[in-house]
Amino acid sequence: MNSILRRSLLLSAFSILLPLQAFGLEMQTYAGGGVGLFNYDKINDSVFGLYVSGGAKFPETKYFGAEARLGTAFEAEKAGFGGGGPTLDRYDLDYFLSALGRAEYPVLPEVNVYGLLGLTVASWSYDHIGVTSYSNSGTDVDISMGFGVDYRLRSEWLVGLEWMRYSSDVMGLVGTVRYEY
Repeated sequence: MNSILRRSLLLSAFSILLPLQAFGLEMQTYAGGGVGLFNYDKINDSVFGLYVSGGAKFPETKYFGAEARLGTAFEAEKAGFGGGGPTLDRYDLDYFLSALGRAEYPVLPEVNVYGLLGLTVASWSYDHIGVTSYSNSGTDVDISMGFGVDYRLRSEWLVGLEWMRYSSDVMGLVGTVRYEY
């Protein structure tokens, strides 16, 4: 199965889980996503990536909640010269799945700032092609953290900008959209 089709199926399967109601409590739930640049530190290159998300704010407070994300980013390639000849490095983030705590605060009636902290499981592969070639792949669990700002367009719709470090090798700067229901 080709990479784009596999990623599309993963994202579609996750979208079924977006309407969250945790333990039957009346929580303010939301669904959304982000699109932007993901930087691979291993080869110092940025590529297009995206994620879908779903979350809920805890009923006791409007400032804290939890969020789940499923996303992917395209493969990055970087050509160079080393070790006695030309080289090509390839890094691919097959998917990532994040479980995050979210703290937000309204700085204006339409503007919220927020922070995120949690864990991300990421499946990746890395290839080095040159005089000596090698490949490596794996699934890692890493601490994730980030921050962002949301602007409320209408009572249910928010748009924003976010920076997130998903793992020691991957970070993203994305535009976000969120629908609260």
